[in-house]
Amino acid sequence: ALIIENVTLLSMVEGAAPQRGVSVVIRGDRIVRIAPSQQVRPARGDQRIDGRARFLMPGLADMHAHPENAAMLSVLTGGAAQAALSTQETEDVFLPFVANGVTQILNMSANTDAVVQRDAIARRDVLGPHMALAAMVDGPPRLSPFGTEVSGPAAGAAFVRDGRAAGYDFVKVYSQLDVPTFDAIMAEAERQNVRVVGHIPGRGANAPERFLRPNFALVGHAEEFAFQGANVAQAEASIPAYVALLRRTGGRLTSTLTLDERIVEQARHPGNINARPELRYLAPTVRGFWIHGNPYAQQGPGYADFVASIAAFNARLVRACYEAGVPVLPGTDANVPGVAPGFALHDEFAALARAGLPNRYILESATRRAAEFLGVTDDRGTIEVGKRADMVLLDADPLADIANTRRIAAVILSGRALMARDLEMRMEALAARRADR
Repeated sequence: ALIIENVTLLSMVEGAAPQRGVSVVIRGDRIVRIAPSQQVRPARGDQRIDGRARFLMPGLADMHAHPENAAMLSVLTGGAAQAALSTQETEDVFLPFVANGVTQILNMSANTDAVVQRDAIARRDVLGPHMALAAMVDGPPRLSPFGTEVSGPAAGAAFVRDGRAAGYDFVKVYSQLDVPTFDAIMAEAERQNVRVVGHIPGRGANAPERFLRPNFALVGHAEEFAFQGANVAQAEASIPAYVALLRRTGGRLTSTLTLDERIVEQARHPGNINARPELRYLAPTVRGFWIHGNPYAQQGPGYADFVASIAAFNARLVRACYEAGVPVLPGTDANVPGVAPGFALHDEFAALARAGLPNRYILESATRRAAEFLGVTDDRGTIEVGKRADMVLLDADPLADIANTRRIAAVILSGRALMARDLEMRMEALAARRADR
């Protein structure tokens, strides 16, 4: 067995208070016992981790990420399709997530390479977070090179059917879809029992009710509502209506507050990106795009001021959603320039706290609420007997200070304990490999 002893348990079970001085016993990938430490007697050969003065919580979820794969890197380079990433390269993609305690991600630009990655992680061929997949669809002209462009209702419905057959979990709608095509996508998604996530089309019309309905389960950014108004001021005045619409349809909101904060920084101080310590861990193609192809660093001061107004809107909307009981799930939009996989989720927690969300709410949203949305609560999202052993051991209390989620003593992924020193060595080796390419 693996036993974490004398720890303060933050189970994230709804309504559960912290439990001090307990031991959590793991066999294989499952939690088999939680009890006061004096009642747990380790056997010879058990692996024991000292949890004194430490805090154990479920693994974290980033509910908006874009991890790289061969197809994504081909798009970034504008070249021909690359060969599939090797096992080592794939593990390198996901190590920054794992090292930062991220054990679940929602891939918002999934493709066939992502399906292969997801399945390799599930088989434990590759060390990485569990991954849910959303395939992206847009209307002409598509705004993102990572999405599929469709024209007309028939093509939109076919995209949903094909995605379902290919094993994607969600359909991600994008900004250019017209109303008839969007309606066809939504209708087919309901027939296929697939939920819709993503952007809100119809920017500038301030009529999101044309698109948000019960099966539109998750809006991918707070900023999507900022773009609904003819300008940010109009969108700001409409925040109560937007929140009421989300409540009425049962929708959730992904925050991505850090995204716009990083865009403002890059637009105002383009050179700062070169000093980011996370650059060492990025794939060379991604790093080159951040530094040399970064669209935000090529904008002027007026653009920075515009995005700053969106960032302020985002914080107000997120606070209003929280106060109205609309679930807010933390997401980052990593690998967008300036938004580093794994690291950015802790930045997002800090931004959510600045927006006025309590630390416990933030942590519950990154664990239990994320699992509830993904439909995996029988497997993970809380620390309970029978659940998967996906956990983060922290050196300080995150309920007291959300910044303490960065103070990682160990990550337990499907029952495998990775201590801080091991993770540090793996990250240094990753930086060395990526510096050589």
